[in-house]
Amino acid sequence: MSETGGGAPRRGRGKRLPARSGLSAPAFVAVALSVAAPAGAAGAPLYRCPPLEQSARDSAAPGGLSQGLDGWFFRGPRAGPRSDLAQAMRPGPEALALLGRLGALLAARGVRFVVVPLPPRGLVAAAALDGGVDDQAVFDAAVAGAGYGSLIAGLRSAGLAVAGLEPRDVAGLPDPGFYFRRAEGVTVDGGWLIATRVARLLSPGLLTGGAPPPEGTPHAAGGAMAQVLERLCTDPLPAETAAPRKALPPAPGAAPLAIAGAESDAGGAIDFAGLMTSATGHPARIEAGPDPVSALLGYLESPRFQQTPPAVLVWVVPAAWFADLGIVDLWRLTAAAAGDCAGTARQAGHAALLPGGAGLALPSPAQGRYAAVLHLPAGDADGRITLLTQNGKAPQGLSALPLVASRQAGVPNPLYIAPDDLAPLTGAATARMVSFVWPEGRPAQPVAVTLCRLPDTSQAAP
Repeated sequence: MSETGGGAPRRGRGKRLPARSGLSAPAFVAVALSVAAPAGAAGAPLYRCPPLEQSARDSAAPGGLSQGLDGWFFRGPRAGPRSDLAQAMRPGPEALALLGRLGALLAARGVRFVVVPLPPRGLVAAAALDGGVDDQAVFDAAVAGAGYGSLIAGLRSAGLAVAGLEPRDVAGLPDPGFYFRRAEGVTVDGGWLIATRVARLLSPGLLTGGAPPPEGTPHAAGGAMAQVLERLCTDPLPAETAAPRKALPPAPGAAPLAIAGAESDAGGAIDFAGLMTSATGHPARIEAGPDPVSALLGYLESPRFQQTPPAVLVWVVPAAWFADLGIVDLWRLTAAAAGDCAGTARQAGHAALLPGGAGLALPSPAQGRYAAVLHLPAGDADGRITLLTQNGKAPQGLSALPLVASRQAGVPNPLYIAPDDLAPLTGAATARMVSFVWPEGRPAQPVAVTLCRLPDTSQAAP
């Protein structure tokens, strides 16, 4: 896409970053990932955005936003996990273990979980970074490339299916490339690249051609970044658009596929679901939210997932989010993913029991027969633990129930609490499970719990 502006291009302030070489495999090298500058741009900032320029020097711009070269804009480190200039992406060992557990719990429910880590925009467009802007000048594409490769390796070591993006594939896309320059989200060609990588994971050896032909009126790429630039730039910014593509029909009898991600990453101006359907043959739908974690959690906790889980769940996540994942959020995700009560009862609630958390409300015996399944961390499936509950009539009073852990087929490391054991805890309608005490003096750990309502005729534990 050619870049033109209403004002004369300004030249001379920008300074290209030196190309870095000598990276070993996996070669997530900035030079290989860089998009080519359009003819005539000469590597200069194109647009007058006075407030942005003044604040970019002291990193006070909204979200650390600053202008690069050749029509690119980047969010700096102050944008947190939304930063385009992230260099550290790999989560810690505990977060990786919980992500692997999430994949295992989904697999136990017959769901193929595929993770798509999106490389930082600064890595993809390293040739457009402006060495005269502090945030962009300190960005080291070699470090970011190594960080992206380490993230993919870590996710795969946790047992997850990862649709990583190779540098040669991203660099080979036609202009405008993988990302829009002035808006969040991927282009149609970027979305098609993701869809084909997912398709090859689901069907190894699958050869997919180019994206389907355009069809219909192009949509403007928008989002928060585009709105800020429209307000702060005095030069008119040419619209970036994406032409809809003709969606190919799903394969006959193909199982459904769900795509979870932030609204800007899992759709935006492109028909991501249509591209995914065309590439994989699975009828795809978008489950979007304000950010990738909220989108996935909202979907896993929804009746759509709990009642009819998809065959494939694709999670689209900007790579920087992985280094910022909260353990509490990961426990909530695993609690939601495990909410099937072994397939023999109806799920009636789920939560992550955390120190100081709200816990999980327990129904009164008059409301039916209930059991609970605790999804314990690896290695804690054997031995005695104590469940603490709190009665709403005595807010400070805790009662304890010793439990012996046991295994349940098909669900990793569960502890089943039978109705007869659960009933004494439910004398008050406001009783709640709130915490656990582990044996041998070990500190309390968070536990995902699922409350199961049993059929009235059931006499056996699920």
